[in-house]
Amino acid sequence: MADASGFPLRGYEIHMGVSRVDIGLFRLKRLPAGEGYELDGSGDNNCWGTYIHGLFENDSFRRDLLDRLRDRRGLDPLNSKIKYSELKDRAIDNLADIVRRNIGIDFIKRAVKI
Repeated sequence: MADASGFPLRGYEIHMGVSRVDIGLFRLKRLPAGEGYELDGSGDNNCWGTYIHGLFENDSFRRDLLDRLRDRRGLDPLNSKIKYSELKDRAIDNLADIVRRNIGIDFIKRAVKI
């Protein structure tokens, strides 16, 4: 999906029920087969809501949002370019290493008869 500003967004949607507020914070085009745009999200002043989970994992979107907020406060844009997916992968690899070092995998395999 992509928002109206053209940032490609990745995320997933989970919700139940019907929203009863003004919808249209984001104009999204679902990919790969989406035709036209769908509206998602709602805003009230500085408060936003959306059904898109993982929205802030999108580096370009997050950076643009933060820089716009910084601009409102008279602050310069940040120079750092954090890549969320790389941080997440390193954290998962680190957790896997901790589990490998501290779990008796042979005992677990015997216990579940693998």
